[in-house]
Amino acid sequence: MAGTGVDDLAKLGNDQATLKRVDENTAAIRPEMGRYIDAQLWVMVGIMDTLNGYLPSAPQAVLDKPQFKSGIADIRSGATQELDGVLTTFVNAGLNDSWRRERLPVLVAAGPRAATFLLPEQKAALRNAASQLVATMKDPAVKAGLNSFADALKPR
Repeated sequence: MAGTGVDDLAKLGNDQATLKRVDENTAAIRPEMGRYIDAQLWVMVGIMDTLNGYLPSAPQAVLDKPQFKSGIADIRSGATQELDGVLTTFVNAGLNDSWRRERLPVLVAAGPRAATFLLPEQKAALRNAASQLVATMKDPAVKAGLNSFADALKPR
């Protein structure tokens, strides 16, 4: 967000000059951004693992609480946004295929967890985003990783 005049992603809008600056900033700090993305995704994988382990055996009284339902919905929404954000970052022209390949282990690891945790419409949106992204990528390893992520989200 540096140099954009915007201090909140929610206020970013569709101004192309501002969006270009965000992409340039991301590319300028690509090693740090990559580590940040990896860390964020590993935390999300841990959260999904925890909830995937808890939800099937959770007491119905807990599952029925409005605050619990709301919290789970928020976590699902956040996980969907985070995964979509990673996919969106892949299209940044300032990032190279090596950088993209380095993100694949955690993205691929997140796929099966998301498949169990997210709602069908969230999985479908991420699967579609990943599939569309594959068509824009040239590197075979990047394509394979994105396809693996998308395949994990297919209905079973």
